[in-house]
This record gives sequence, structure tokens and C-alpha cells, in this order.
Amino acid sequence: PLHDALQQNERLQYTGMPCGESAAFAAVGDALLSGHPVACCGRAGSGNLQMAAGLREASLSHAPVLALAPETRAGAAVCRDIVQASADYCSIASSPAEATRALTAALRHVRSGHTAGVVLPPAAMQQSSAPQPPPIFNGVPAVAEPAAEEVSRLAELLNTSQRIVFLCGRGCKGARDILKKLAQRLSAPIACTLRSRDFMEADNPYAVGVIGMLGWGDAPTAVQVADLLVIWGADFPYTDYLPSHGQVVQIDTDAEALGRHVPLCHAVHGDVRRTASLLLPLLRENNSEEFLTRSLTRHAKAVAEMEAALHLRNEHMPLRPEYITRLLSNHAEPDAVFCPDAGPILVAAARYLQFFGRRRLIGSFGLGAPASAIPMALGAKSAYPSRQVVALCTPASLQRMWGVLLVATRRHLALKVAVFHTDTVNIESLPDSSGVALFRLSRVDEAASTIRRWLATREPAVLEVILAGNTPTLPPESDLLRTIRYQALPAHPTEQLETEEIRRILFSSSFIYR
Repeated sequence: PLHDALQQNERLQYTGMPCGESAAFAAVGDALLSGHPVACCGRAGSGNLQMAAGLREASLSHAPVLALAPETRAGAAVCRDIVQASADYCSIASSPAEATRALTAALRHVRSGHTAGVVLPPAAMQQSSAPQPPPIFNGVPAVAEPAAEEVSRLAELLNTSQRIVFLCGRGCKGARDILKKLAQRLSAPIACTLRSRDFMEADNPYAVGVIGMLGWGDAPTAVQVADLLVIWGADFPYTDYLPSHGQVVQIDTDAEALGRHVPLCHAVHGDVRRTASLLLPLLRENNSEEFLTRSLTRHAKAVAEMEAALHLRNEHMPLRPEYITRLLSNHAEPDAVFCPDAGPILVAAARYLQFFGRRRLIGSFGLGAPASAIPMALGAKSAYPSRQVVALCTPASLQRMWGVLLVATRRHLALKVAVFHTDTVNIESLPDSSGVALFRLSRVDEAASTIRRWLATREPAVLEVILAGNTPTLPPESDLLRTIRYQALPAHPTEQLETEEIRRILFSSSFIYR
């Protein structure tokens, strides 16, 4: 009954999805890109349980998603426990009037906190008529104003420090220009998290790369050698990449995030942009640019070494993910949206996609859920049909989410999917591809022209990229032995590496000895 009511409501845009998992991740992709609340609806039993991963991602990524989980009496208790563990807000309605109040409260929670909310209406009342809901405030949430004494103390710390580094996270969206002014005055390098790279790197002469396991550039080094690390709107959980010595300051609108992962010498509870605006007049000019210059020099050297993987010696060399990812970046639109899957594909995307203009990078970066790229890309494309949206995934993800492509065909959304693999799997053997254009790429000399034709199609299109075999993904700052172990770990999780296995990895990949 609930799905019937949603489809018959002309005020809503209803999109039927193959499963609850794809519906939830599509809602997350839409919400992350648009910033507006998006609803998803499951079906009784396993359909609701499938939404759990997407709701957890919404909570971790602060995506405003409202989920409806209609349930039968028998399965209500099981579904309730799993859904409550996945979302930040959960309400169970037992009457039409209570359902109206629960939905209104859940939507207010989602709007104000940019997080996931769930409402579970039991089967007994789903066919009942609901009363008219009260009006919901649609305004913009108030900006968290920092305390004046906290800003003054922060200014004092910055004015007495020499080696200052900014670490910017997702909370810095909309504050890039004011943070650049602060960095210029303090001669401070700006390191980014993966979630902030798309909007912090563009036109930023102080950017020194990304921190973390997927990081690159001078960001990992700059953060460790700083006298004062200023964390702006980043709830970065990987403590191995945060300094164990020195002073750390954190600014965030979420009070619970302050000092959650690293000890702080000072914290400011407030909006990043507002705090930076109040801070700028209180800062003195840092006349020494030596620390910034050294960081930028190391960064340029690290980028040059990373770019070496893109220089192919001849047209007959096998394809590598770094090379294809950069080609995608070169030929995509200035406002393109990229949705990579978790795994080695995300490593190439984090390092070789270039962001300028209005480009965005979204994905399951909080949960790391597999096969999430295609449904999140569909959600992004639904939010902005005129924008170019590209999903980067594996054949297993494509097979699992092939139905999502058929939804894109039915809705006339020109979604683009790039499938990276080293197997002999042929995507033409997948289920009915009616309405989906198929492209195959296996040669360097055909790469650019094939990618241009694939991106130019006005229908959903899949690009099958045949990569070179035995191409290990190199972790940052890794020595040769760590690379060998990293590559062989999936095949030998517990056994000691054999000599022949080491030989295969070393001598079948010229990339290690470039």
C-alpha cells in the first residue's frame, strides 16, 4: 500500500529500483550532490534489511536521507534492531496520526543534522488515511557561531606558531576562499581529506595533496612535521596519519567530533566559514615562507614521481588504471561527477582524477561498501540530469547492479559506467543490454578516441577497460617488500609468501621498476 501511494502521488518523483540496497545508495548519491533530503522506501522483510548499508553510509557521510521501512508484524522486531543500528534516528508508528508525527519529526532531524532517519510503519495501519501533516520548516539551518574567547585563543596560538598546516575536511565546503586567505597570511600549506579534495584543490596554490592511505603529495609529511595542525571541519578517523607530537587544534560544528581521534590543545565549536572570517582580522602576517616553500617543493617532486606512471613508452604497452583514469579526467566535462567503487579503483581515482570548476567526487568513503558506485551515480544523475556522471567499478559490481542501468535506460538518463578488470570476462555476456551502449577498450592507441565516443553517447553506456595483468596498487610511502605483501595478501591471507609468488609479482610488472 505504501508503494502504491507513493507512485500515485503526482508531487513526488518515484523511481523503482531493483532492490533496497540500490535504492538507499541512490538516495545517498542524490543527497550528497544536492544537499537536499532524499527519501527511499524498502519492502517488507529482506527489502528493508538491504537498506541498512546505504543508511549507515548516509550516517557516516552526513547525507540527509529519510527511509521508510514498512514491515509485517512477524518481521518487525528483526528489522527494527538492524535499522536502528544503521540510522541515527528511528521511529515506529502504530497509528496514522502517530505516523504523521513520526515522519515530520524524522524529516526535521534529517534536515537539521544532515544524517539518516528511519520510520517503520506496521502493516496494520498502512492502508489507513493519514491526517494532514503540520508545516515543516524549509529554511536554511542557522550557522553555528563560535564563542569569541575560543576564536581569540585560536588567534593567539596561530600568531605564536611558525610551522602551521591546515587539514581541511568536508566541513570546509563553501569556505575555500576564506581559508586560502588565512593560509596566505600564515604561510600555511593546506592538506585535504579525500572528501574535501574536489572543492578544496581547485585554484588553490597552497594545496599539498591528500592525507591517508589513499593520500599523495606532501600532505602526509607536512601534517607530521607541523608545529601546529589546524583541523578544519574534518572528522578524520585514521590516527596513524595524524601527528603524535606537537599541538593540534580542531574547528567543527559537531561538538562530538572535537578531539574524538587526536588529543587537542584547543577546540572551537562553530562553523568553519564563520570562524575563519572572525579569525582573519586577528592574525599577524607570517613573514617567513620557508616552511611553505619547502612543503610546496616536496609536493611538486612527489607529484612528478606520481605522474611518471602516466608516461607510456609505446602504444603497445598494456593499459594501466592510472593512465585510463587520467584520460577520463582529461575528457570529462568541467562539472562532471565521479563515483568510484571501494578498492583499487578508488586509489587511482583519488590520485589521478583532477578537480577544477564544479567537479565532484562522491562514493562510499565512510563505510567502503562494495558495488555502491552505480546506484550512487544514478542518484546523482537523477538530481542533475544535465550533468555528466561517471561510475568507476569492477565486473562484479556491474553484474550485481545491472538492473540499475536498466532503470537509467527507462528514465532516459545517460549514465556512464567504466568497468576495470584484467579477466577475459566479456560484458556482452551480461543480462539483456537493451538500451545500454557497450564499448570495449584494450589498446593504448585507441584509448582517447574510445573514451570520447563513450562520453558523448546520449544513452546509458558501459566502457569495458581491459587492464594489464599483475598490476599491484602501490600504497603511499611503501617500500618494495610492503608492496609485495600488499599485492599477495588476497591470495595468501595466512601463508608465508613463496619464492615463485614473489618472482611473479616482481618480474611480471614493469611498473615497479619504472
